[in-house]
Amino acid sequence: MPGLSTNTFLERLHEGSRAVASAHGAHLRLDPVAAQQLAQALAGRTDEVRAAHMRHLVMPIKFQSVEAEVTFLALYHMLAMGSGWDKELRATSRRGAIETMQFAVLGMHISGAGMDQAWMSAFSNLQVQNFFGLETHVDTPVPNLPGVTMSKPGPLLPLARALQEMMAETGAALDAEGATTLGGYILTQLADQTAGGRPPLAGAFVEELCSSLPGFADAGLYEGQTITYGRKAQALAGALHARFGTSDPRFAFADATSLCGDSGPAAVAALRSAGVLVVSGELADMLDAGTELPPGPHERALRCAAVAGADAVAAAAGGAFIAAELGAYLCALALDEGETAGEKQRAAGLAPILCCPHLPHKMCSQVKSANPLGIACTLFANRAVARRFISMKQLKSLARGVFSNADASPSRSVSEVQAVAREEQSAPPSGEPSPQVVAAPSATQSESRRNEGVKEEAEQEIVAEPTEPDRSSAPAAPSSFYCPVSMELMADPVMVATGHTYDRMCIERWISQGNRTCPLTGKRLRHVELTPNHALRNAIQEWAAQHGVALGSVSATTAAGPVEQEVEPPSILLGHDEIVWSVEVYGSRLLSASADKTIRVWDVASRRCEKVLEEHTRPVLSLAISNGRLYSGSYDYSIKVWDLDSLTRIRTLTGHTDAVRALAVSGGKLFSGSYDGTVRVWDESRMQCVEVLKGHIGPVRTLVACNGLMFSGSYDKTVRVWDVAALEPKACLTGHTSAVRALVASATRVFSGSDDATIKVWDAETLQCLKTLTGHEDNVRVLAVSDRFLFSGSWDKTIRVWDVNTLECVHVLEGHSEAVLALTVAGNGATLVSGSYDTTVRFWDLSTFRCLRKCDGHSDAVRVLAAAGGNVFSGAYDGSIGVWATAS
Repeated sequence: MPGLSTNTFLERLHEGSRAVASAHGAHLRLDPVAAQQLAQALAGRTDEVRAAHMRHLVMPIKFQSVEAEVTFLALYHMLAMGSGWDKELRATSRRGAIETMQFAVLGMHISGAGMDQAWMSAFSNLQVQNFFGLETHVDTPVPNLPGVTMSKPGPLLPLARALQEMMAETGAALDAEGATTLGGYILTQLADQTAGGRPPLAGAFVEELCSSLPGFADAGLYEGQTITYGRKAQALAGALHARFGTSDPRFAFADATSLCGDSGPAAVAALRSAGVLVVSGELADMLDAGTELPPGPHERALRCAAVAGADAVAAAAGGAFIAAELGAYLCALALDEGETAGEKQRAAGLAPILCCPHLPHKMCSQVKSANPLGIACTLFANRAVARRFISMKQLKSLARGVFSNADASPSRSVSEVQAVAREEQSAPPSGEPSPQVVAAPSATQSESRRNEGVKEEAEQEIVAEPTEPDRSSAPAAPSSFYCPVSMELMADPVMVATGHTYDRMCIERWISQGNRTCPLTGKRLRHVELTPNHALRNAIQEWAAQHGVALGSVSATTAAGPVEQEVEPPSILLGHDEIVWSVEVYGSRLLSASADKTIRVWDVASRRCEKVLEEHTRPVLSLAISNGRLYSGSYDYSIKVWDLDSLTRIRTLTGHTDAVRALAVSGGKLFSGSYDGTVRVWDESRMQCVEVLKGHIGPVRTLVACNGLMFSGSYDKTVRVWDVAALEPKACLTGHTSAVRALVASATRVFSGSDDATIKVWDAETLQCLKTLTGHEDNVRVLAVSDRFLFSGSWDKTIRVWDVNTLECVHVLEGHSEAVLALTVAGNGATLVSGSYDTTVRFWDLSTFRCLRKCDGHSDAVRVLAAAGGNVFSGAYDGSIGVWATAS
């Protein structure tokens, strides 16, 4: 690929895009004739094209200040993603990607959210679901349980995760820059630019955003060279120039006409449909088949070609509009699914655009799955979905029948659900219910109930009092005696965390399938312990004896009290409500830290939670164990010290001014790395801060000790080295071009993994870089090391295995369908274990490099792993913890 010039930032973007598109000539090219024809077709629509930048700037709200409006616009453009999910978004919410993001930011503003760095840093998965309205999970049928479904990750889950991480990381970056809001940060940058009367430059503005704020970072490697797109930052620059440029000199960018066209999937689709972008070979086959393009040369060349194509059309138009305006206009056409969309596209010189190519966002990739409405939805846990297809009367009738036979046929489709319900409604009354479906009440019975004041409203929610089954051959018991799930008399009533009562056998089956919600209310259970309802059980038994009714067998308990049962310990431990950020093993105990602000202590043998440590006031992010003590770091800026024998808090260490993200112990000292950019050192015996190590200009993400030194990796792209004994800086290791997220150490070497898709190897004695390991096509998220190998997990969904002596890649492990987030070595170095966004845990044989087994059980991304005592422990985004035997 030809070398790039050293002109201004925007000029380099244009030249780089043309160079990449040209270098990829075997698979794509630009047609100058088609570019001329498209320019001619748009000659009569110049005003529409030039106004495209303003399409989403007209908001029905007032702002109290320029900073507030700039914050709003910056957040909107930072969140301008998801066009690859446009079809799925429309299927679930009837809003496309653009509308979804616009409604989300409007909702944030209207709700009164501060929209400042603290709010962004603590942005949670629940907020993503609330503001963006994303259905992140779908219901899938449970084998051997007719009509019952489990919640599984849906196609929008990667998008939701990317949004949450983007918000949190950008909030942390703002804090590191000393800024309170996005608008405040931008105004400060522009004030610096215009000092002394200089005109502001869009290129400098875009470069600053891309290099400082993770939410605007947008780059990739092509043939070993970093290609920057700056798509969202350029869109924001254009919007600010259009909105304020004529009234506020701070936004009157002198080089606004040099902004690039859009490089997203919609622009690629539009230019291809116009014939400007001609794709051939395997790339054309992939696009035509709707195949997701993994991060790599094809995907990056397509994005560059979109920029170069917009340049060609704008040049052919003779200055009637600029490339950035054309890009915004083409994207609007490509994403338009209205009734006149095809006419608009043809009028603009485009063939009807059927779909956008699946180009992965740098932080997440497209997942294809079933429609979130699913089939055979759970009637008691997903009533809102069920009621879209059948009436409330039919739903109640069917609910009684679905659970009357555990061996019935598999889950019904929606059409089958409707048909069965209609058949039940039209069937004549009968005293003998069907083996699978209990007949619905007759019209006479329903009329009688209405006269008695029992309402049968189609839009009324099913409440805790179930409709009593038609039991003409048996006396009717009080409604509270029936299990809301099975509609049968409860032999062993137990209460769940919400206070609702179910028959033990039914609710245990529900929980064993991985469900964490109350069947009646749909509310998430804080814990899954079951409490016997002795009073109700005694009342049911007394009633049954009086009326000669036989109850079902009592499982695990009797009237006399609990009975010990030989039960295999569960492999999935439930208790946390939010993401599990860290797990540590101490003897026979497992400790887990979560975003729900708690630390749970588990007995590994029994798989039971012994205690919940609840003194943190914000998410707990990090754990470390030393000398019988547990240290926990939190978003509440504190470190708490716990005695592991008594499980009580000893001390709270304060001093950090932001989240404590990393903890490490070395030489009798505790080191804590924080988003405030410092590393604090605490004397373990006195539990006092003895030094504050400063030098990083960004959040500290990771720590590792080696050879009497402490290494700290930061979002500022550096690794700093500190002498453990003297508590003095030794070196600042540079070379990475993006955030450093992972550090591991062998006896003599330290390895750093970065968002720049590389791993650097540092000599722990000389502190020199021995080699830069390349091969990954996206950021390196996690590292692990054994005596023989270094392992790296990446957003490109692969794990690379490197020989620690030769520093060469000896194998690439493929199998995960999403980003690899966690790695650990188990089985005395014979086995590698990996956790992924695809919700699975995989075990790999390091003698053959083959996958030994894939473990399912989590319903969301696997975030952390730890190995000890013949077990591997996994913590996930859904709050669950997996326990897996190393030897299958």
